[in-house]
Amino acid sequence: MNPFCISDKFAIFAESLKYMQQIGLSELEARMAFASLCVEATAKKAGISYKEMFDRMKRVGLIQEYVKRLDPVHTQSRDYVTDEILHTLLRLEATIERRVD
Repeated sequence: MNPFCISDKFAIFAESLKYMQQIGLSELEARMAFASLCVEATAKKAGISYKEMFDRMKRVGLIQEYVKRLDPVHTQSRDYVTDEILHTLLRLEATIERRVD
């Protein structure tokens, strides 16, 4: 099982990606913009700063995986994606802590 897989149904907000591509962003730029949206929404849900959330996600490799692996075809709600990201982040952090101990 891929530890970075959010869920079998995970997908980005297709309408946001389509808009970003319509205004001339490359696919990589659109993916990076989506990763930024993920960080912001997840930080808000967790009640922490964008910077703290970014650092935590980067520490476990979640930022890099989002930029590389997002599938723009499917859609899920912002709340669903945010909840799944937070759940995955906590799981990855716990896995790393267990390895350190």
